Amino acid sequence: MTRTKKNKRKMYMPALGCFGVLLLLAAVVVLVVFIIPLIAIDQFGLPAENLSPIQKIQYSAKVLLAKNDLLSVASEAEASVTFKIEPGESAYLIAQNLESAGLIRSSEGFVAYLTYSGKDIGLQQGEFLLDRGKNSLEIAAELQNPIPTKGRLVILPGWRLEEIAASIPTSGLEMSPEDFLNEARNSSREFAYIPVGGSVEGYLLPSDYTFERNVSPAEMIAVIVNSFEQVITPDLMASFEQQGLTVGDAVILASILQREAMVLEEQPMMASVFLNRLNMGMKLDSDPTVQYSVGVPGTSDSWWKVPLSKADLSTDSAFNTYIYSGLPPGPICSPDIDSLSAVANPESSNFLYFQAKCDGSGYHNFAETFEEHVSNSCNN
Repeated sequence: MTRTKKNKRKMYMPALGCFGVLLLLAAVVVLVVFIIPLIAIDQFGLPAENLSPIQKIQYSAKVLLAKNDLLSVASEAEASVTFKIEPGESAYLIAQNLESAGLIRSSEGFVAYLTYSGKDIGLQQGEFLLDRGKNSLEIAAELQNPIPTKGRLVILPGWRLEEIAASIPTSGLEMSPEDFLNEARNSSREFAYIPVGGSVEGYLLPSDYTFERNVSPAEMIAVIVNSFEQVITPDLMASFEQQGLTVGDAVILASILQREAMVLEEQPMMASVFLNRLNMGMKLDSDPTVQYSVGVPGTSDSWWKVPLSKADLSTDSAFNTYIYSGLPPGPICSPDIDSLSAVANPESSNFLYFQAKCDGSGYHNFAETFEEHVSNSCNN
């Protein structure tokens, strides 16, 4: 009996050993299939959807092994470096170049992260401004968006030079607002309607322009003024002459009209009012000309102060058409082709006044006499 029991114990020992191995293998499988990917997700985010299940496990393990290199900066220096990716360069070559430039610690770990995250297919050719003080994950993110080679300048109708200058920092252009203003106020080039040293106020045609990032202020302004010159067709010039206006006079009046009219369809009628007043020797009494005189950035309505005070209306400026008769000495903003066309082709009327309607619609009541004009006031 005793011998038989001993033999039974010997028979169970191999079975228990196999079970332990199976448990160990199962633990390894759980670690590989579930735990490692979960840890990788916690450290590096979700893996790319285009990876197969096996690849997700494989690259999860690779990024975790390279964790220290990926999450540490390659250099403590804070200097930025211009890095260029040429067309057709592979992720491996890009990673090697980054490591050589001292921007990442491990090219192999970097490629593993690019593949794991899917950022390998988002690498863009072009120039990048990279910070040495950033880790590999941050560098990989920045390589998805190169520095644009071109800038985009949008000029809106009714903007004065200072407003155009204020938009330059967000345009992608390398010039400063100050350099633009210096050139715009004292042109170094001669144009059809602007002498050397003259201001281009009013002659920067509203539109959407694209330039090389390093374009000079003089080059950029030349392109925009040329766009303006192209819209001044012989027919448009002939129409200005029929109204007794030179091109310069028409641009000044169109710039006032641009700021006065809130509804496009009223521009020809407003133009007739201003032309009637000019022909009669009356002052234009235009609020935008005073706003141009007293405008200060950062006030209630930026460069175009609203409402104007009695003191504002008394400002002694050649642009103040409440004080001085005739046209002001220059345009007050950039008019668009619609405003220029309204000056060239005004309505035929005897109106000398207009007053904003009291319904907030932006439309105006027009009047031939001052008494009618007063009766149109919202205070009545």
